[in-house]
Amino acid sequence: MTTTHGAPAGAAPAATAAQPDPASPDPASPAPASPDPASSAPPSLDPAGPAPASPAPAKHAAEPGAAQLTRAEAEELLYREARLLDTVQLEEWLSLFTEDGLYWLPIEDAAEPADAAGTVSIVYDDQARRAERVYRTLHTPVLDQNPRSRTVHMVGNVEVLDPDDRGDVRVLCNQVIGEIRSGGHRQVGLNTTRWFGARCEFRLRPGRDGWRISLKKTVLIDSDQPLYNLTFLI
Repeated sequence: MTTTHGAPAGAAPAATAAQPDPASPDPASPAPASPDPASSAPPSLDPAGPAPASPAPAKHAAEPGAAQLTRAEAEELLYREARLLDTVQLEEWLSLFTEDGLYWLPIEDAAEPADAAGTVSIVYDDQARRAERVYRTLHTPVLDQNPRSRTVHMVGNVEVLDPDDRGDVRVLCNQVIGEIRSGGHRQVGLNTTRWFGARCEFRLRPGRDGWRISLKKTVLIDSDQPLYNLTFLI
């Protein structure tokens, strides 16, 4: 007797599971949506319109309360100072300075204002000394300014730098000063034009009536050489 392995007698043969055809759509799956022509464009960040352009990088703002000084404003003040000196309007020149302002001709270029009182200088004038110098020049027959010097100041290479620790704006420039005193032909040092080259540092402070000078530091290029009769205002 032969035994046949398989389904029990009388049972329907088992159905073989059909393998899905990759090319045939699954009837149970929803049909893919038709492409929207508008969807081919890049999506907008703002439904109301295109995204705004990115703002330009912000400029570095000055510290709150820091005074702003342009080179043109600095030049205007330096030119005015030169004109007042050359036209001997010395009392008006005094008004350009702050009350604590310093008019200073040190010997060494590297000298700092904080050490000015202990530094060897050709001129070291605070407010009182400046006023005394101007008064003697204009109102007394001081011999070293009789006859009085005639001068011309030429200002150039103006640079505006960052403020110092007090907030005063630092301004650098070069100056060439011509000076002559007329007199008798036998008087030594008269009737000859002298020229002085100098590097200058100004420190300017804003006030209610405009910018004023808190420091005028002038370093003559021959400050370490013999100099005579520097009684006029450099």
